[in-house]
Amino acid sequence: MIKVSINPKIKNKRALVFWFFCFFCVMSFTAWVYLPGVQGPMLLDDHSSVTKIGDLTDSPELAVDYIFGDRSGVMGRSVSMATFVLERMVSDRGMPLTKAVNIALHLFNGGLIVALLWQLFRFAGFPGFHWLSLVLGAIWLLHPLLISTVLYAVQRMAMLATTFMLLGCLSYVSWRLKLIEEKFSWWRFGLLPMCLLLGLFSKENAILLIPVVLLLEVLWFQFAGPDGKSIPVLRNLSCSLIVIGLLGAVTAVLLRWEWWQAKFRWRPFTLEERLLTESRILWDYVAQWYIPDVSTMGIYHDDIVLSRSFLEPISTLYSSVAWLLVGIFCLALCFTRLGRYLAFAILVYLVGHSIESTIWPLELYFEHRNYFSSLGLLLILGVLVGLVARKEPKVGPPLTVGLAFFAIMLCMQTSSQVTIWSSRPLFVLANVNGHPNSPRANIDMAVQLARFGDSNTAHEYSKRAFEASSIERKGEYLLRNVSL
Repeated sequence: MIKVSINPKIKNKRALVFWFFCFFCVMSFTAWVYLPGVQGPMLLDDHSSVTKIGDLTDSPELAVDYIFGDRSGVMGRSVSMATFVLERMVSDRGMPLTKAVNIALHLFNGGLIVALLWQLFRFAGFPGFHWLSLVLGAIWLLHPLLISTVLYAVQRMAMLATTFMLLGCLSYVSWRLKLIEEKFSWWRFGLLPMCLLLGLFSKENAILLIPVVLLLEVLWFQFAGPDGKSIPVLRNLSCSLIVIGLLGAVTAVLLRWEWWQAKFRWRPFTLEERLLTESRILWDYVAQWYIPDVSTMGIYHDDIVLSRSFLEPISTLYSSVAWLLVGIFCLALCFTRLGRYLAFAILVYLVGHSIESTIWPLELYFEHRNYFSSLGLLLILGVLVGLVARKEPKVGPPLTVGLAFFAIMLCMQTSSQVTIWSSRPLFVLANVNGHPNSPRANIDMAVQLARFGDSNTAHEYSKRAFEASSIERKGEYLLRNVSL
């Protein structure tokens, strides 16, 4: 028997109205903080995926080519491209409109985060679940680590994938809560595969919705049915799918290890070096979430030190051992019903990084990879506060207020960073100061100085970029100097 504790709905209408007023204030304030960012510059892949879309007024038939002709991912990302094309068809405002849409989508995703946390915490019986979900939603909306997703136009793809993943999670949670009430809702369950499909055509990462939902069932709902009885069908199906998925993934990697290694021939690092380096990077993401250092945030992280072995640098060994201990800790948590909530939060973070931070031959470090996976880091805070509040109800409100102050601190950092992202000169200067050994940051600085007419200093930064790069050829360096 599993005792299911679902808090009753909030009966005090005045309190509910005040909650919605606070929710509206959080959303409005987030929009106000991000608004200057619409004037920010085009960056990296914006040129190849967004600004390449020309004026479709005279040739609307080209819209189909842009939507289905993009090769950013395996499946084409046609849903994401359709949003960019639609913008060009209805307005000629260009990049400011694109970034404004990204901000609006970020607000929508923040609302989905609050709704999901509301339902999960209500099921878990956390006192003050509605305020806890709102404060955590504010932290997510105003966190500076997510700026490089929202104001980097092409990352609309990651944002849309997150949108459909959150909608899929919400549809599953809603279906499960109805099932506990002995009501089977076909339309709620049917939304799940629809969200999965739309997410996949936004960005392939949406495939992670499947393991997240399975973990949601196993670790959060724990197969709970009417009257606290376990549902055997859900238990057998969920556990079987997890085992099959894990075995299939491990087998696919091990049997084709040499094939995966060969895919790294165009990268300045090997598959093994990438895996070792990512063990450190994942901890860096965690540190940036809980103790953010905005001076090193941005889109340029090509100065990351490679891990050549467990001992080079030695922090690789510490990071790897720490992740091993986290795995053992999660396994131990699974032996208690309440501990599974915390295990679920940790695993959501790790599953969120299981594609872009493992064996795929991608660049090592990008902040936008945390846009969905940061939900796990957010849940860790929520679960810890919720479990303490269940045991000592009087402690819950002060802890929630403490999280609210954390959100205010994050807001101040985000506001300053958005100002930097709104101006190309400020953006370039901040990146080269935060990452003086980044080839891309130094190249950007060289170009900016050349535009200001300071060609001598521009060539100095160009030289720094060449010396810091491990892949740039001498001819490319000389050609850049000519163009400067």
